[in-house]
Parts: sequence; structure tokens; C-alpha cells
Amino acid sequence: MSGDNHAAIDRGRRLSGKELAAAIRARVASAAAALTTTGRTPRLAVVLATKDESAAWYVRSIAKAAAAVGISCDVVDLAPGATADDIRGTTRDLTEHCRRADVLVAAVGRPGLVTAQHVTPSSIVIDVGTTPTEDGGLAGDVAPEVAALVSGLTPVPGGVGPVTTALLLEHTVRATGEATTRGTGGDMEDSYKERARAALNVVECQGVLSWRPPTSSP
Repeated sequence: MSGDNHAAIDRGRRLSGKELAAAIRARVASAAAALTTTGRTPRLAVVLATKDESAAWYVRSIAKAAAAVGISCDVVDLAPGATADDIRGTTRDLTEHCRRADVLVAAVGRPGLVTAQHVTPSSIVIDVGTTPTEDGGLAGDVAPEVAALVSGLTPVPGGVGPVTTALLLEHTVRATGEATTRGTGGDMEDSYKERARAALNVVECQGVLSWRPPTSSP
């Protein structure tokens, strides 16, 4: 849809993830409660291997969400001193790449990186950036004025984060249920390895990722 044909496109849609996340959490809470009655309380361990405040903020939000749905969450804080200070959005011809994309995903951790020059009226923008602000909130990678210029934009906070957290909790409950029904041993280990391989399909970007669907053959 990118190009000059933008006349009929609605702009400024807020692509909130809160409603979807709430539905997932409700499903997870019910499943977690059912498991708890059998003596198997779902447990989630989160390893924090950085002093970066953005990561710490997200881990705190995971722990809070876990508690709300009856999942025990343990945070392992390794904190070796590594930070994300050296991350740079240095993609060559960044503006041109972004404007060609129908779906633009920003995940750099640099507030205001994506501006009006990077988008078109047909752009769908997914903001994954999270930078803590002085007032205790979060700022995304996308400049505020972009919201009114594009077809849709996920807010920060309240967009991608709630959905990924809710899905993490759902997978925790599902893994607990499988352990209950299948027991421990080699089969369970293979199951966890399979899940780990599947998780590799989720890519954490240290830059701006632009994606355009392949053109259908006539």
C-alpha cells in the first residue's frame, strides 16, 4: 500500500495492546488457578543480566503481571554492568528504507528516532522502544507527531509490552500443565528445547527493522 495512493486511508489509529493482553491474562489466570488446585503452582524465572533501566522496568512489569494472575515469579539479577548505551540506529539510508516499508518496527531505545520524514500515510508503525523518563514513565522510539501522520501506531506504554508479557505468562502456565500431565524426563526436556527453538522466531532488534510484504505474482 505504500506509494502515493493515500486518499482513503484513515490516519492516527491507536493500536493498543491492552485489550488483547487483558483477554490473554484472563485466560491465564483461570488456567493458573486450576493448576494450583492440583498442587502445581506455575513458576516463572526471569534473568536480568544488565543494569539498563529499560530492561529493569520491563522485568518489574512482568513480575507484577505474574502476581496478578497467580504465577510465582522469581527475578534473578545478574547485573554484570552491561548497558545499551552503545546501541546506535546506524542503518544506511534509514529514511528511504523506512518510507518504503508498509510495516515499520522501531526497537532502538532512542526517543524520537522515528519522525515524520520516516513514514508515509499508509505506514503501520510498531514502537518497541522503551526509554525510562524522569517522571517514571516510558518513552518509545517514535516521535509524538508521527501518530497523526500514519495509518496506525502502537503506543508506549500500552502497545507491544502488555501483549508480550501476557503471552509469556500464558506459556508459563502451559509449560506447567505439560509438566503435570507428562511428568519429567527426556520427553519434557525435548519439549522445552522445541519451545526454545520456536522462541528464536521472535527477534529483538538493536536498530530499526523495516518490512514489506512480498509482491504477489500475477
